[in-house]
Formats: sequence, C-alpha cells, structure tokens
Amino acid sequence: MVIARTGFYVSVVSYLVFLLADLIKPGFVSNYMSVHWFLFAAIVFAVWWSYSQHAGPKSDRPAIFWVTAGLLGVLAAILVWKAGADLEEFRILTTILALVLPPILLGVLRSSE
Repeated sequence: MVIARTGFYVSVVSYLVFLLADLIKPGFVSNYMSVHWFLFAAIVFAVWWSYSQHAGPKSDRPAIFWVTAGLLGVLAAILVWKAGADLEEFRILTTILALVLPPILLGVLRSSE
C-alpha cells in the first residue's frame, strides 16, 4: 500500500531530522512537542505496511486487524484520560472518542480497498 509506505518513510525521516535538530540545539523541538511521536507514527505505518504486503484479500485476516484496532483504542483512551486532567467535563467525551477512533478508521480504510 502506497500510503503506508510513504507514511513510514516520511515518519522516519522526520524523526531523524527533528531528533538531530534537538540534539544540536536542545529545546529547539522538545519545547513544543516530543520527537518520539514521529517514531510512534513510523512504528504504526511499518505495521500497517507489513500487513498490507503479506495479506491477501481483505477477508483473509480480518480478526487481527480488529484486535489491533481495539488494543490501539484502549491505549489511546488510557493516554487521553491520563493527559486530559485539564479538560474537566470534556474528559469523558474525549476518552470515548479516543477509544472508538481506531476501529472507525480501520473500517474506513478497509472499505476503500
């Protein structure tokens, strides 16, 4: 899949460039965001690319995709809950959205194949 391959390459190159910039001048990038988000994106794109390379038709391995999407949803919900202390009344809503977003995205991506 072209999107997964491009996302992987862009994420890896962005991670290396921003990490190098932050090593040269500490705080240049890390004051605004963590460069490790690019590494996380590279891992996600690498998994997606590897599954798209080895999977046959989309009905070949549907269970592993849904299990992965469910686990990513739970992980995202935990991260949003921990980081969302300042959101007050919107904390529950954003946590629920983080929980259901990965399965929704998986359904959209699999329907476009």
